[in-house]
Amino acid sequence: MIVYTACSAVLLLYAGSLATLEAEHGHLGKINNFGDALWWSICTVTTVGYGDESPVTGEGRLIAVLLMIGGIGLVGTVTATLASWIVQRVAQEDNQYQVATAAQIKAPREDARLQMVGLRDEIQQLKEVVASQQQPPTPHAHRRALRGSAALGNGNRFVEASSTDGHRIWCPVSPGV
Repeated sequence: MIVYTACSAVLLLYAGSLATLEAEHGHLGKINNFGDALWWSICTVTTVGYGDESPVTGEGRLIAVLLMIGGIGLVGTVTATLASWIVQRVAQEDNQYQVATAAQIKAPREDARLQMVGLRDEIQQLKEVVASQQQPPTPHAHRRALRGSAALGNGNRFVEASSTDGHRIWCPVSPGV
């Protein structure tokens, strides 16, 4: 893009100089040779406009207007090219940092996932160990001794017992016992 812009600038200056020399040569103006025409074109394209030389013919002034517009466009193109290049460089560096950051995040995330899987497996193993070591509870294990029985009017039977903490409790007895 830089080469294209530089070639455009050279072509604009050369064509403007030749056109101005053709339009102004032989008139009462100060642009009478190619060096003067080139100097005037450079001053006009860069929008400096010293004013030491200027076209006197209508055709020369029209060329001046076109060179001014071309110069403004050329400065805009150069500025846009430079800005685009800077943005592209910054974006490339940003992409590199994003890739590095993603890699830095991925590793701890995978470690955490593996730790969670390991902890789940360990919990499952502990549950199995605890389940294998537990003895099934015996019915009415909290009773110390049976003392007697009673029957309610509805036919349900109860047995008096004492709990391990010394309280008296009545426990239902299944029919047929």
